[in-house]
Amino acid sequence: MAGPNVGRAWLLKISDGAGGFVALTGINGKSLDINGERIDATVPDALNPEGPLWAKSLDGVRSIGFSGDGRVVNDAAEELLKASVHGTSMEDTFQLVVPGWGTYEGVFSITLQLGDDGTVTFSITGASNGAVQFTTMAPA
Repeated sequence: MAGPNVGRAWLLKISDGAGGFVALTGINGKSLDINGERIDATVPDALNPEGPLWAKSLDGVRSIGFSGDGRVVNDAAEELLKASVHGTSMEDTFQLVVPGWGTYEGVFSITLQLGDDGTVTFSITGASNGAVQFTTMAPA
């Protein structure tokens, strides 16, 4: 079982476009949704169509979403975020690091709300757009 610090200080990184990632922010007020919708594949027994019907399902759509609040921690990350938000698709490759749990990496479509209290603050929501890789992390 994970220790008391799991998920305490999430880190969101954005792709630098050259195979690396730049730290965007530590995330506060965070949530992570991991979904594995099922597809109903129930059919009656051909030899006994009036008999009991047992439910059967197949793997369906998998998705991952995250949300949280943060402050931009460096100028390079801020420029990358601006490019993603003002690009044609509002998506980019992100890494979400959950200490003691693991790292999720993939393309996420994002929704962004900006604020200003002397620094750039934001609320971000990401929805996976394709496969997301998960790399487990040993608890500290």
